[in-house]
Amino acid sequence: MRVFTSICYDQLLSWVWLEAVWQCPDIIIATSNVWCAASTDIPAIEDENTVAWARLMGNDVVWARND
Repeated sequence: MRVFTSICYDQLLSWVWLEAVWQCPDIIIATSNVWCAASTDIPAIEDENTVAWARLMGNDVVWARND
């Protein structure tokens, strides 16, 4: 099984997701440590961006978050 791991800030960068498309993963693992940004929109933006790219690639996402 091919796995692509996107870590925190990388979930916001398009070039990282383009690399994921190139690697053709079977599943995406999205990890994030957003306890310092919990009162901002950053966690929601990371989630939306990750979901959008995963849907584009036809992959499922496994989430790991430290709130």
